[in-house]
Amino acid sequence: MKLAILPLPFNLDVAQSILSQAGNCAHEFVFIDMQERIDRIPASWWPQNAKAVACSPSDVDGVIKLVEAEACTQVISTAEAGLTIAAKVRKHFGFAGHSEDVELFSIDKSLMRDTLVEKGLSSVQSFRTTVAELAEALLSVDFPVVVKPVRLGGSICVQLLSSYPEVEGYLERVRNHPYGGDKTELTVESYIGGKEFSVEGQVFDGQVYYYGLTEKRTTDAPYFVETGHTFYTRHPHLETFADYFQQVFEELSMRNCPFHVEFKVDGDKIEIIELHSRFGGDFITDLIYFSTGAEVFADQFNFLADKTVPAPIKTQDRLVSIEFVMAQEGELQAFAFPTQFESCVNVLKQKQDARIGDKIKSSTGFYDRIGWMIFESDSPQSRDEHLKLFTPVVTVG
Repeated sequence: MKLAILPLPFNLDVAQSILSQAGNCAHEFVFIDMQERIDRIPASWWPQNAKAVACSPSDVDGVIKLVEAEACTQVISTAEAGLTIAAKVRKHFGFAGHSEDVELFSIDKSLMRDTLVEKGLSSVQSFRTTVAELAEALLSVDFPVVVKPVRLGGSICVQLLSSYPEVEGYLERVRNHPYGGDKTELTVESYIGGKEFSVEGQVFDGQVYYYGLTEKRTTDAPYFVETGHTFYTRHPHLETFADYFQQVFEELSMRNCPFHVEFKVDGDKIEIIELHSRFGGDFITDLIYFSTGAEVFADQFNFLADKTVPAPIKTQDRLVSIEFVMAQEGELQAFAFPTQFESCVNVLKQKQDARIGDKIKSSTGFYDRIGWMIFESDSPQSRDEHLKLFTPVVTVG
């Protein structure tokens, strides 16, 4: 198989993981992206069986010509930004894979919600509007509601509005964001209570394969910015809601893809927040690797090549977590990882993404992540004790 992948991940750590795992596969790879994005990748990261070719990943005709010239036999995207483009190219060549309509469920939150409600898989009330129309649209709704951009991820401009007077501040926030503006489409949903999780896995010819479940830690309302995750290979929700997830994938025609489904559980009730036909971000693929040894991107590539399904995950009680160092906007004046944490906890991987003097610009509008630590714990109780020690020194002026 010669596999075309577009675009390169924006996050360099993820790009390095994908290239490393591609190098462990017996296939050829062509990565398609703009030259300036290709130039960000160190030469030492490229395996012998992979190459990069410069082309705008949003130029469908250009990608089609490139795929034909390189004699690629399949096209995918490991990033949300390329899902529909890859689908259009697959359709042109008659390659197997999701159609553009199926991939839109991952990109368009309003379409996803409407479809789940139509299929009886969600009871959340919602409607679609724009920034320009939001103030008038909310005059006749019952609060609280959650407002989020239809096509932005990463908690960007997601906010719980408890009353109408909060609308003006939200509109100012969205209009000041680089991706905002009066034409930005929004979805307004009734508030979903409960604890937040995500489920990670792949669908292989309609068969659901689970790596495990991720428990989320977030800032308080109204912004819900994710501050950390814990990955479980064994969790009651995986069994309790297995039939529900199977039905979701069947109803949305998701038959061959990775998946990262964010959801909340309140008692015995489940509601999906977002659904993606890609692997989860926020280093969740690293948590899976440290928990199970699974190279999830290689699993995807190998199945596309010869229908190889990985062996079932061996479940265990050991937990692997990531905790982010959060900072608000301003100049970074001090930053240190917690020394007591490092001396008492088995840290598997860590990174500092900002240096003293850097200007912190909050990616979500209020916070940015300037570092992180991945660590292991024997149980949820020991994980909670470890988190009490996670007290990094951060000063922003």
